[in-house]
Amino acid sequence: DLLIHTGDFWHTETGLENILALLDAVPAPRLAGYGVLGNHDYVCYSHSDMLTRNWDRYLAYNGRRVGFSKHNMATVMGNAFEFYRFAQFVLNMPFELKRVHFNDVDTLTKEVANRGIEILQNRSLHLRQDLGRRGGLDLFLAGVDDVTEGTPDLVQAFGALPPNDPNILLSHNPDILEEADSRRANIILAGHTHGGQVVLPFIGAAHTHSEHLTRRQPAGYLLRDRTQVYISRGIGEGIPLRFRAHPQIALITIVPE
Repeated sequence: DLLIHTGDFWHTETGLENILALLDAVPAPRLAGYGVLGNHDYVCYSHSDMLTRNWDRYLAYNGRRVGFSKHNMATVMGNAFEFYRFAQFVLNMPFELKRVHFNDVDTLTKEVANRGIEILQNRSLHLRQDLGRRGGLDLFLAGVDDVTEGTPDLVQAFGALPPNDPNILLSHNPDILEEADSRRANIILAGHTHGGQVVLPFIGAAHTHSEHLTRRQPAGYLLRDRTQVYISRGIGEGIPLRFRAHPQIALITIVPE
């Protein structure tokens, strides 16, 4: 009935043709398509210096002189204890990626709208459809801007939404759960984490892309108070590597309580 996209349509503007080709290949939903913007929609990042940037952060965190060199990095790789400490630091801290340039979000929003995906940027709408014997649809759908690169505003997103009417909130980043107003949502659909992308035995996700999710459950179904949350693993990634976090397009059936 509905096609939902929770952001990160592209990594950079050169990916627009691939996005449009994918949307053209997806069967049109019976009712409509909606989405929100993710951090990559706003910004193109560079992964090329990710190791050196995090090495400098590690040194600064431990009160040591910042500066990458092949010599001191080789020392780390040859020192099991130092390597373990550096690995723990990287695993437990959000990645710091270099911003290369800002993407043309207006063009992206326009082009996906031409393919039937309406971007909900801090706003909501009422979905109402009579399906005859098959029942019907009567709920509110809200979308909030990206937590890290956008200007998220849950108060504006929910607007004048009736307090007791069923609703779904779309958010690219599941860290929106830390906002008190997110508890107004009956259901939250999110992405961003890639399911951890690399999920290690006994450890869990190598990195959750989140400041609040645990390694044991970087994707899938969560219950926070009375809010049901589903975090999709998605189908793309900046670094083309996945392990035990397969790409995913989720089919979700929503039924009345």
